[in-house]
Amino acid sequence: MQSEAQEEAEKCLRIAEKAWLSNDISKALRFAEKSLRLHNTPEAQSIIVKLKAGVPPVKQQGSAGSSTPVAAGRMRRTMSAADAQAKTYTHAQQDVCNKVIAAKDLYQVLGVSRDANEDQIKKAYRKLAMQLHPDKNGAPKAEEAFKKISKSFQVLSNEQTRAHYDRTGNDDVTSQPPAAAHRHHNAEFMTPEDLFQAFFFGQTPRAQHQYYYRRMPRQPEQPENQRRLQGLLQLLPILCILLFSWLNNMPFGRSSVDVSVTKTAATPSQFYTSEYKVPYFARPDFETTYPPRTAKRREMEAEVEYHNFQSKCRTATSEERTRFQYYRDLHNYRRAEQARKDLLNAERQNELCQIADTIGHKFPAAAKRVERGYSDLTKYG
Repeated sequence: MQSEAQEEAEKCLRIAEKAWLSNDISKALRFAEKSLRLHNTPEAQSIIVKLKAGVPPVKQQGSAGSSTPVAAGRMRRTMSAADAQAKTYTHAQQDVCNKVIAAKDLYQVLGVSRDANEDQIKKAYRKLAMQLHPDKNGAPKAEEAFKKISKSFQVLSNEQTRAHYDRTGNDDVTSQPPAAAHRHHNAEFMTPEDLFQAFFFGQTPRAQHQYYYRRMPRQPEQPENQRRLQGLLQLLPILCILLFSWLNNMPFGRSSVDVSVTKTAATPSQFYTSEYKVPYFARPDFETTYPPRTAKRREMEAEVEYHNFQSKCRTATSEERTRFQYYRDLHNYRRAEQARKDLLNAERQNELCQIADTIGHKFPAAAKRVERGYSDLTKYG
């Protein structure tokens, strides 16, 4: 039973034949190539070659669209006549066949030198393939010569198979090592006709797809414990990042909260910084851990001061200055006075920013702890 693709290919082929008989070459070639893509048949290949070669069709008597048995028989006879006409050959065609068959090595088959490049090899194959294709050359040994140039081209057009041939003189690609044969399986499985179609019509040979799926083994299913282990290994970098982040957020060597800006049960004692007299609250044993007039105590107080000034400061903007100037020019004294107060307040806050900057320059470690949220003041307020 024919498949749907084969039936559709036959329909396209019949349309191509009718178009050919009607001298509509472009339509005939289009449907013949479509038939070849759906189902590769010698009949479709023969029609394509004849159309490209400009072989005229043999007109049948009666209606071109007739589907009677007599018309069908007449069609077969006319096609046979066209085939017989295509099988004629000249002495020059016979000489080409004899020269190819008599060649002793692959380079002589294509008529190129041993240092020929890829383009020269392709050009030589293209010329010989058009001369020796069985549908164009009716010489007795044309098919044998056509197969020989196809094999020569496949071996010499590939770097690995060509190097293997140059070393050993063996043109049998199946004798190569398994790795090379796997990488370059096209030369082993492409028939001469497949190569011709791929080279001239850009069609991918079916044998290549069949080989590909045949050589790709099914991956064995991994055991359950191995899959779980791979999943854990994939999560390991994320767990390391989370652990590192958690360690960075830990208090620097302190087991509990040391200071706070508000009074709590853990920090009931009030203190003032020695430089700017900023109030803060600490644990009862704070002075034991941070003795007065020590570098450790000053570093802690710098955190308090930087947090205090940095949270209150705000730079006066040009918008506030512009608003004050605008209301003053309009003689809107009430709004101008409010804008002036806002500007003065912003300038005072600007001074607090400058104090915070000064502390940050003197105690950069303390400023970084506050800015990055590592300080007790930013964590617990």
